[in-house]
Amino acid sequence: MAQVSEFSHKRPRKLWWLVGFVLFALFAVLQMPAAWLLEKYAPDTPYVQHVSGNVWQGAAIWQLPMSSTSLTGMAEWSWQLGSYS
Repeated sequence: MAQVSEFSHKRPRKLWWLVGFVLFALFAVLQMPAAWLLEKYAPDTPYVQHVSGNVWQGAAIWQLPMSSTSLTGMAEWSWQLGSYS
């Protein structure tokens, strides 16, 4: 019976740990609250309020001050993986 070398036996295990870590990091970032990200990257923006959800799916209310009245609206986002129809 052919013997498997020690190098070829241990390398796939390290590769799977790396793949697992990368996937964990990706999903951790996607589950971050959107309000945290807005506070970190745009802390003093007066245009976006009431942010809810996470990077994967969420909603926010925005407001643009115009001359006499302000323009307001709502933004919703949702990412879905899978089949396209």
